[in-house]
Amino acid sequence: PNGGTNGIPVYDQNWKNVVATMYHELQEARTDPDVDDAIRDGTTAGARFLGWTSDSGLEIGDYPIAEARQLKQVFVEVPLADGSGLVPVQLQYSNAVHGPEGPIPYPHGMEPPTPGPGPTPNQPPITTDPELAKVIAQWNQLEDFVKKAIVRLVNSR
Repeated sequence: PNGGTNGIPVYDQNWKNVVATMYHELQEARTDPDVDDAIRDGTTAGARFLGWTSDSGLEIGDYPIAEARQLKQVFVEVPLADGSGLVPVQLQYSNAVHGPEGPIPYPHGMEPPTPGPGPTPNQPPITTDPELAKVIAQWNQLEDFVKKAIVRLVNSR
């Protein structure tokens, strides 16, 4: 209301900046749940409360920002799972590329499925369990390789 910027100033719409900041803080909350304890401690020993920091002392959400030349290299808009629009997120630091990265279709070291017999990407994997087939059909937001891994685990019982 006062014309100020809300959140990390990346976008021309304040709600996007607030959402991007929420993703930034969510990353840090996952890895630094006790950061307030470290701040209150005020000594080097207080670092024991920190879950992840860079060698220079930056939290996991701050490090990609410090490494990027522009905020738009770290904050991007990605499609919603239901395809209804885009939402801003902060990319996480990736050891594989030594900087911010994502989203990627497959984890590093995991190759995409090769064409051939069997299910193709975005088609449900084959299972002999009819109940599992129903569940998988409803999981359209899961990547194909995740569905295949679940089916392999269940079928190996």
